[in-house]
Amino acid sequence: MINGPSNFNDVSNYFHQDLRLECGSYGFRAPKEVWENGTAYDIWKCFGPIWRGINDVKKVMIEGKEELIGGELSDKSYISAFRLGTYIAT
Repeated sequence: MINGPSNFNDVSNYFHQDLRLECGSYGFRAPKEVWENGTAYDIWKCFGPIWRGINDVKKVMIEGKEELIGGELSDKSYISAFRLGTYIAT
């Protein structure tokens, strides 16, 4: 189903996530290969998006000063970071 809704992505991920993580693409190493054989810098690049705002951090005003508050590190935020920092087949 190419144009189907994402209702069953979690079920699909259960059966296919390992295969997706093993697939590289043009100019991108597979996330699993980076994780298992990459340098510390390669792995750090995969997690870079976590510090660039994908973890639901919000800017709020506290006593007239803007601060970053909130955010969560969950399995979905880590997968999203890997999607942005590497290539994950879909």
